[in-house]
Amino acid sequence: MLALVNPITWHVDVLRFATIGLGDARTVATEAAAFAAFTLVVFVVAVHSSSEKDETTTPSTPVHRGSREAQPESIRRADWNRDA
Repeated sequence: MLALVNPITWHVDVLRFATIGLGDARTVATEAAAFAAFTLVVFVVAVHSSSEKDETTTPSTPVHRGSREAQPESIRRADWNRDA
């Protein structure tokens, strides 16, 4: 019974039907639609979560990847010691 609410089971059922034709077409179509909806919801939640994290960690001053400010302090110190 628990397998009926598991999106991975839905995906496996769709793949099984697509490859070897096992299962009821109507049930597989329902599971495919449910899996697509689940995937869309999870994607939207992930994007929302990612954008919230970016807002909290974004520095107020943009830092370019190649700039010295983007490097950890220990690397900057090592570069300074090497340049001296």
